[in-house]
Amino acid sequence: MIIREREHEYVFISQHDHANLSGKIARQFKGNFFQSDDFMKDAITAVYEHDRGWIKLDQAPIWNEQEKGPFSFAQYPLTPKLIHYKLGLEEVQDISKYAALLCSMHYCSFFSTAKDKKSKAFLRSEKKRQEQLREKIDGIDYKLLNQHFRLLQVCDDLSLYVCFNEPGTSKENEHPWFKEGFRKSELFNDGQHSLCSTWVDDETISVTGFPFVKEFEANLDYRVVSKVDIVTKGLEQAYLTSSVYKQRLRFVPAQ
Repeated sequence: MIIREREHEYVFISQHDHANLSGKIARQFKGNFFQSDDFMKDAITAVYEHDRGWIKLDQAPIWNEQEKGPFSFAQYPLTPKLIHYKLGLEEVQDISKYAALLCSMHYCSFFSTAKDKKSKAFLRSEKKRQEQLREKIDGIDYKLLNQHFRLLQVCDDLSLYVCFNEPGTSKENEHPWFKEGFRKSELFNDGQHSLCSTWVDDETISVTGFPFVKEFEANLDYRVVSKVDIVTKGLEQAYLTSSVYKQRLRFVPAQ
């Protein structure tokens, strides 16, 4: 779950809804960034489905007693998170082996410097999955695979930029992860500079180094849960009985 706290309420965005926005963004990228069109459908599937493991977890958000707020994805307890990562990867693998390979690479990037036993075991298991998938997929071009991996990461970050920030927020008040642009996005710009986004108004986001075919619109589902309802109903019930809203978005070139 992605969560923004306001004075009297929380904004909840499920990981799968965030991933759905990532996929909508991926579909708009110019094709000339990629070595070929091979596996593009599978790559876009990976972007849409990369947080599939969170679907069940996000149906019942849990309370973080230590922080006195709901658990976000970054704070979520490691053991259930790793279990559901694996379950999600297995579901993606049933859809597309190439997409599962990309999603596994994406998850492994989260734990590249991990020291704990559970994370290291997860890495070993996923490295084995990746080896097996590479053997089963005919015609893999590893340069193209890396381009698709970058697409997944950049679309993930662009969607997170939307989810982490209140609509229309000023650059100085943005979430710190993306103030200086999006990591490893140079491929989709001029090869030297990162893509960077700025809120123009409550619906419009400008992108420097605009990598898309044209301006486009998208939407993002979210819930707003009052803090009073959490106290009176409990977090899970307050979440389940809250209304679903759609955030309208427009992506345009920076002026």
